[in-house]
Amino acid sequence: MKIKVKIRSKNLGHYKVPNEVKGGICVDIGANVGSFIEQHSDYFSVINYYEPFLECYNICHDKFKNMKNVVGFNEGVYSEKTVHYLVRHQNKDSGSSALNTEVVKNTGWNPEEVIQEVKCVDLETVLERVGGQIDFLKCDCETSEYFIFNKKDLSKINYLAIELHHQLGPEKISELTNHIRRTHDLVYRSDSYTRGTNSECMYKRKE
Repeated sequence: MKIKVKIRSKNLGHYKVPNEVKGGICVDIGANVGSFIEQHSDYFSVINYYEPFLECYNICHDKFKNMKNVVGFNEGVYSEKTVHYLVRHQNKDSGSSALNTEVVKNTGWNPEEVIQEVKCVDLETVLERVGGQIDFLKCDCETSEYFIFNKKDLSKINYLAIELHHQLGPEKISELTNHIRRTHDLVYRSDSYTRGTNSECMYKRKE
């Protein structure tokens, strides 16, 4: 039986994009239906987006297929090149689907409700595809942020705008944020956008 999810026509957080990255290179991990890209497609010279859920990826592809500066990948991003299952959240929203890792067990995701199999690439591949440097990276990937960025070299990312998911637990969140702050300073933490105790944060690479 096919597991169904709800797809909203708009799905956009409150990510702030600084003026100094205008005309630069952007990566969107967790594009959903492309609302962030729609808002900023004219702002960046290059946007690479990653959306693992095929139906949402197809929506993005149809929206941006005629934009030469926007390139999409129907892939997840993870700590390594691998294959994972995408599982549904109890809210049944497409934007809440997550890779089936040990983090999502005993939370709002049901490992038994598999939406589809997902090919995943690593951060090194993401960087390589844009020439080794990212001016602005937006990431909303339902707990996979821990696996994507922790213990990775983040020095080639100028700004990192990321949603931190409380389901990771305080120890993993602390481990991840401490790692990010080795190379980046916290610019802001949003209190106006929450899901439980999730927060949107933006980090800027240290000079």
